[in-house]
Amino acid sequence: MGAMGMGALGRRLKTQRAQSHRAESLEQTSHGHARLRRRIRQLEIQAAKRDKQLAARIAEIEEGLQEQRGLSQRVAELADLVAELIGAAARGDKVEFEAALAKYSDGL
Repeated sequence: MGAMGMGALGRRLKTQRAQSHRAESLEQTSHGHARLRRRIRQLEIQAAKRDKQLAARIAEIEEGLQEQRGLSQRVAELADLVAELIGAAARGDKVEFEAALAKYSDGL
């Protein structure tokens, strides 16, 4: 083989190595993309699960808040009754005392 023959062979080998390298890079990139897609899917599943958990917790808190509001309302009503009873008792007004007590009994 002459000098020109070796140069052509060298260029051909260089081209084949470059093509092989590009093919390996594409394969690695595809593998990397597949790994990223799997990780994204895992994170989406985790986020959806957490979203359901948080929605359930919010519903539970809202339910407790409604119950608390009802209890607070009842405490306020009882505080008003106690104030009426104490006021009537302090004034010695038996009729007013009996009326407040009757109103409470009717509310039960």
